[in-house]
Amino acid sequence: MIAIMGACFLTGKSVAADQAGEQAQVQTQGQEATTSDPASSQVDTSQYGASMPYTRYEADKGNLLGKAEVEQSQDTHSTAIEASEQTYVALKEKGDGVSFKVNEPANALTVRYTVPDGASGQLDVQVNGHSVQQLDLSSTSNWQYLNDKGVHDSAQADTRARFQFDEVHSLLPGLQLQKGDVVSLVKNKADDVHYGLDFVEFEQAPDPIAQGDNAVNIISKGQRQTMILMTARPSMMRFMKLNKPERMSISQLGDLISIEKSVSMLLI
Repeated sequence: MIAIMGACFLTGKSVAADQAGEQAQVQTQGQEATTSDPASSQVDTSQYGASMPYTRYEADKGNLLGKAEVEQSQDTHSTAIEASEQTYVALKEKGDGVSFKVNEPANALTVRYTVPDGASGQLDVQVNGHSVQQLDLSSTSNWQYLNDKGVHDSAQADTRARFQFDEVHSLLPGLQLQKGDVVSLVKNKADDVHYGLDFVEFEQAPDPIAQGDNAVNIISKGQRQTMILMTARPSMMRFMKLNKPERMSISQLGDLISIEKSVSMLLI
């Protein structure tokens, strides 16, 4: 499929090149070359791309609070290189933060962030100056290190840090944001852990789907454990067949443990 798509793409470029060559040849035979109007060649981009349910706000475009600083770098070894537009906001002290004026109604948010490997943190979510929620930040699911020998879960002398950002998602408890509301994300702990905020996305999450008239509640029928095991266990077994436990990396074992924990929590 990739080869076919690549061939189509190259064919498209080739056709364009041939057309350009023919046009140039016609002009050299006596036709007067014309200069196109830039305004007439502009494309209306509103008809392209998917319509997404969220609105993204870049942290560096928000209002910086406290001693928050914008970090930007094109260095491939930097943290900023993995942020959107290679830019994020660093929160180094308690009270540092970023605030955003909401342009659309919303009741849920997603924050893309980074904290140092092995560290954790907490953001205080404030709406119009009032604290409404705390978001826990973790480095458990990110940070790996690459070199020519492969991927490692801990830093070595010749490795490059990658996957430095993660995301945290949450419904705002009992809140409905309206256009013009101000939401602030503030470093909540007085420690030496530096947070990095890339962006926040606000969206209007729909209400839970009600049980239909012809639907059966499997939990009330005592099938919760059976159904979860039927869906989760086969995937776990395939994972273990492809990756022998004694050959798994620390990250793979961590993923397996996370799946086990998730299943256990659902079975409670």
